[in-house]
Amino acid sequence: MCTGTCGRTGRTEKRASDIATAKQIAPALTDQFDVAATYGLGEPADAVAHAVQPGKVGIDLVRPW
Repeated sequence: MCTGTCGRTGRTEKRASDIATAKQIAPALTDQFDVAATYGLGEPADAVAHAVQPGKVGIDLVRPW
């Protein structure tokens, strides 16, 4: 029976670990693809508007930090 966080702490720690890993990996891979733009989580409308522009070259990244 669950009383309390029911595994939320584990998920929070896993997410923090995943974000830390992504922060380490991403800079090393920038030469693997063309980045057209980078957006924060608070800019989803701007990211989508840019992503659907005709003729856009490269990927739009949305960063969690």
